[in-house]
Amino acid sequence: MASTISRRTLVGGGSAAAVAASVGWTGERAGRRAPAAAGREGAEPRGRGRGLKLIRGGYVLTMDPALGDLPTGEVLIQDDRIVEVAARVDAHRAARAEKIDASGMIVMPGLVDNHRHMWESLIRGVAVDLTFDQYFGAVLFGISPRLTPEDVELGNLLGAYEALDSGITTVLDWSHGTNTPEHALAAVEGLQRSGARSVFAYGSPASNPSPDAPPTPDDVRAVHALLADDPLVDLAVAAASPEFAAFDRVAADIAVARELGVGITMHALGGPAGSSPRLLENAGLMGDDLTFIHCNAFTGDDFELVASHGAHISSSPATDMQMGLGAAPLSLMLASGIDPTVSVDIVAAVGGDLFTPMRFILQTQRMLDHPVPALPVATREVLPYATTHAAASLGMADRIGSLTPGKQADVTLVSAVDLNMFLAEPGAGVVQFAHPGNVDTVLVAGRVVKRHKELVGVDLAPLRRMARQANQRLLAP
Repeated sequence: MASTISRRTLVGGGSAAAVAASVGWTGERAGRRAPAAAGREGAEPRGRGRGLKLIRGGYVLTMDPALGDLPTGEVLIQDDRIVEVAARVDAHRAARAEKIDASGMIVMPGLVDNHRHMWESLIRGVAVDLTFDQYFGAVLFGISPRLTPEDVELGNLLGAYEALDSGITTVLDWSHGTNTPEHALAAVEGLQRSGARSVFAYGSPASNPSPDAPPTPDDVRAVHALLADDPLVDLAVAAASPEFAAFDRVAADIAVARELGVGITMHALGGPAGSSPRLLENAGLMGDDLTFIHCNAFTGDDFELVASHGAHISSSPATDMQMGLGAAPLSLMLASGIDPTVSVDIVAAVGGDLFTPMRFILQTQRMLDHPVPALPVATREVLPYATTHAAASLGMADRIGSLTPGKQADVTLVSAVDLNMFLAEPGAGVVQFAHPGNVDTVLVAGRVVKRHKELVGVDLAPLRRMARQANQRLLAP
């Protein structure tokens, strides 16, 4: 059962131990519901599907090397877990299961986005013509200081729904709309209400890079206590980067993450002054719990250092190309032994699906390598960037990323008969041709959250009205 400690309890102070001992939603604001119950009217209980489900008749891309592809296969789910994947599962159990017809569909693991600034769902489109420096001025220093906690909660909720609608079942919220601890807890509440699997990566406010900016270690410990028993929302630390911030702050962020045993995610560019991995290595702080984002100016030696520690790289090719950060150096990553991943990043500038980043990173590398006698990266080889590799970067390789018995039942069904898909080999179709409109059905922890191309139990009309009002206020001169 998810822990539901109130936002007021956490913000009001006290030790992390006291917070952890608090039980029940004791201080919710008037008229608000506990996040575990909100936003999912008509859906199955949050975090755990009930009973047996059988997905049958589809082309199954398991992403599990031991299972391979099943041109016509079945996936049997018990509650929140996958229990069997085969051409034909156990007949007795199948007979008792609720059936999900996947005829004409590709059945695959839910996609995993390991880096997205979710509050920016409220200002979609604002950054489409901005350079990197202009984005910092207009959005991070101009708009983000005006965010209310309610804005952050709504942005996260809408961002999570967009992810689910796109077949993304797990998303890391690289949260820098955290102007106060109240804002951070509102971000968590939005994630919890959505029913998506997510990681709240607690960062400092985008507009306040000072060494004494929140969160304090106790702020992070409090959210860790809040999420201790949550089946769907994990914690990470969105750490300051040694390329941009005082090293004492970087070290403090890493220290609290390692104290709590949670992942660390960090923006990094590289360049003549030194890359984040090199600077951390010199300080004895490198580890396999780190994910470095962007990394467009990293050298082969930088990537080899990352690989030697079992750390991770997240590329955001659509954003990076638009904002002038350069192309993702995919060939250097692969030559260094990195398992690449892709992420969405700035939803104020680019779309919120993962089909596009997979396509961009592949096609960009092919352009850079031209002319060659043969293409260096096959289309199918990119699928792990948004499934198994991305799951590993979040420390969830044992839970998600492939349709493997024992893992969580996070599953996406993509139409293979839509006009843009019906003649393509399934793996190539997902990478090169698919878009969110092709996503028919999505399950998170065995619970159906999208069916027949519609989100289940979600009334978007009032959310759209609130989002328009927030958008107009945030963008007002």
